[in-house]
Amino acid sequence: MAALWHVGDRIQQRWEVHQVRRGGLGLVYIVYDHEAQLSYAMKTVPEALSTSSHLVERWQKAARMWIELPTHAQVVKAHTIETIDGQPLLVLDHVSGGDLRDWIGLPRLTQDLPQIVRFAMQLCDAMVHLQQHGIRVHRDLKPGNCLITADGALQLTDLGLAPVFDGLELPPGEVPARALTRLLVGPRRTGTIAGTCTHMAPELFDASPGDDVRGDVYAFGILLYQMVTGTVPFQGQTWQEMAHLHATEPVPAWPESAAVLRELLERCLAKDPAQRPDNFDAVRAQLLTVYAQLSQTPAPTLPTGTALEVVRWNIAGTGLESLGQYQAALACYDHALAIDSRSEVSWLHRGTALESLGRGTDALACCDHALQLNPQSDHALVTKGMMLGAAGQMEEARTYCDRALKMNPRNEQAWVNMGAALDAMGRQMEALGCYNNVLTLNPRNVQAWFNAGVVLGEMGRHEEALGCCERVLALDPRNDQAWVNKGLTLGELQRADEALTCFDRALELTPSFGQAWFNKGVALFNTFQRYDEALTCFIEAERLGYEQAAEGVALCKEELGQA
Repeated sequence: MAALWHVGDRIQQRWEVHQVRRGGLGLVYIVYDHEAQLSYAMKTVPEALSTSSHLVERWQKAARMWIELPTHAQVVKAHTIETIDGQPLLVLDHVSGGDLRDWIGLPRLTQDLPQIVRFAMQLCDAMVHLQQHGIRVHRDLKPGNCLITADGALQLTDLGLAPVFDGLELPPGEVPARALTRLLVGPRRTGTIAGTCTHMAPELFDASPGDDVRGDVYAFGILLYQMVTGTVPFQGQTWQEMAHLHATEPVPAWPESAAVLRELLERCLAKDPAQRPDNFDAVRAQLLTVYAQLSQTPAPTLPTGTALEVVRWNIAGTGLESLGQYQAALACYDHALAIDSRSEVSWLHRGTALESLGRGTDALACCDHALQLNPQSDHALVTKGMMLGAAGQMEEARTYCDRALKMNPRNEQAWVNMGAALDAMGRQMEALGCYNNVLTLNPRNVQAWFNAGVVLGEMGRHEEALGCCERVLALDPRNDQAWVNKGLTLGELQRADEALTCFDRALELTPSFGQAWFNKGVALFNTFQRYDEALTCFIEAERLGYEQAAEGVALCKEELGQA
């Protein structure tokens, strides 16, 4: 499906497009609503349905059931359907923390069994809520449909949409022609049922699906296996082979470290639906018992009432921060604190928004307030360390990060901030060690790859620095600063043409990026002696407030005889 709008476009002069994401079934536009001063995700009708008004109506009916659901902490909130230029768009909360795919197979999850159980309980809470309010089945439980908030809570999305595909016939030959990876990622559509074959219960491959929740219990079991092991239990090469494996193969080996979950897993993955738990209440009750065995702390309670309002304002604020809308984010956190002035998380978010607005003293005061509420918060300690580092107080920043890591050695942000402080103190090898610790926990941590590349460049290890830049851009192709850093590194390696291409790429993404204009000017001046073009770049960088550009302007004018 081709995008109707692109980054930077205004939809009906109201919704500014910041990102366009391609999901398994259609497009999702991440937008800033200039009227409401909030961010949203706008989901399109799947392409497979869009040519039939009957099927579009089925999709809209399912979406309306989602919209009518009462607000819940573990369910992505759906607001309305907007029809724009003939395209129905489902407007959802913008959940900015990625999804469960970003956790599967990484030590930060596989080595943290209490976190696995917390996610599992939150998924159960979401499913109980759906069933209590008329959505009997989800039918497509998988990591990509489990979004994670910026505060680390799971929220279920795509509620009740998969059954819309039941009975939908694909053109002859389309399914066999697809690659296996495509089959495993996107929903399977046949004349009978819809689902994702890696997570489908055996009975769903051949039978009419009905609304038996035990099919979702089976998919939950697959998800549980994934969270523990990093992979799905059954891996076939064709749809038919997957059907056979689900129906006949026993659950594979299970790590001893997760033995406490084995009995629940086998019940959820029973081949016979009658042998599975009848509902998600029963699954959650068993998880609660497991959590009590694993942790010395009480299981997190489900936010309701005013606590739920605070959660929602925090989600709105972090969504806005991810789009660079810090003033609007600050208003959200103020709403949250007006409801509950003792919300530690809201104080921390308020602090980060203020820091981004250049109000460092006010930001630190928010952090101190959070620490008064909870002196044992590793999140608050890390945030204060980050702010102290931004203020140039590197030794104090390192101390706060060290305290956070003593409480939680898996805190990625603490390792990143510790590395930044050590680098600023001239201790590059120790900084690299911190970034390596982050990347052991999470090889997809963009900030750690980025910072490691900077340190390696400082040390003259430019080939390794280039590798880090490329890892950043593989994970985040729209990272304008990474394009500039790659250009600078290529310049150090005497690959000037490629460097110039990188600066141009950064400027395509952010035309107002002063540093990119300046560095492009430097390359044009020093390597290519293209003084007219270099002057244009320096003038633009100076206009954008990049102070070093004035010298470049003077040098170009001197070379051009304009001094």
